Amino acid sequence: AIEELICALQDFDGTVLTVSHNTYFLSQIATRVVELNRDGVQDYKMGFDEYRTLRALDHSEDVTAQLTRLEAAPQEDAETGGKQSYEERKRQRNQQKQLQRELERLEKKSESIEAEIEALDLEMASPGFFRDLPVSKQSAVQSKKAKLEEDLQRTLAEWERIGQQVWAAD
Repeated sequence: AIEELICALQDFDGTVLTVSHNTYFLSQIATRVVELNRDGVQDYKMGFDEYRTLRALDHSEDVTAQLTRLEAAPQEDAETGGKQSYEERKRQRNQQKQLQRELERLEKKSESIEAEIEALDLEMASPGFFRDLPVSKQSAVQSKKAKLEEDLQRTLAEWERIGQQVWAAD
């Protein structure tokens, strides 16, 4: 279903404004990204994959500065005598890996939920949905979609919370 939508949008000559959490979908159709945040509006004349790469660099500060800081940290600890124990470093690495895995799991879950929502949207958009289906089945589909949307919001909120922990640890 998503592939058909992507093909249709790629063949469309006009302009489409899209808001989605589905990164695959956006990477396939976006040729320009407009970011809205508390600092204002930023227009990126690039595809979604390039935008994500740029934002990853911006979000984690300057990569070289971050690497420099990481390389200098053990030396500074050794110089001050407050060297972090091997066990503590190992525990922190394991915790970071666990958070990364949880982020990946939540991202896959949100993509799966989005795909289900899109399938329900397509079902409800079909010509016979409201005409041919009994009201009880229509209500069931609409109720399922509402539940999925709530689940998606909870999943994205959790993804954001864990993401902030990961980025704060960097």
